[in-house]
Amino acid sequence: MAEVVTKPDDENEIRSAFSVFDKEDNGMLPVDEMRHVLNRIGDCISQEEITNFLNILDVYGDGYCRMDDLMNLLMP
Repeated sequence: MAEVVTKPDDENEIRSAFSVFDKEDNGMLPVDEMRHVLNRIGDCISQEEITNFLNILDVYGDGYCRMDDLMNLLMP
């Protein structure tokens, strides 16, 4: 997934997209919400890929994906 991010503006775009779903504005999304978002973006991501991606993002094993962890993963 890190290969997808190629432009300097992508960091702002990712943060902006994340904030649309971050209803509590705390920099975190429940894994279930993130799974729903990933399922809605298209057929190009398999369920196994989504599960693996979310397992990587749930760094603390508490059921949340954090914006900072997402940025660390996607931005080189």
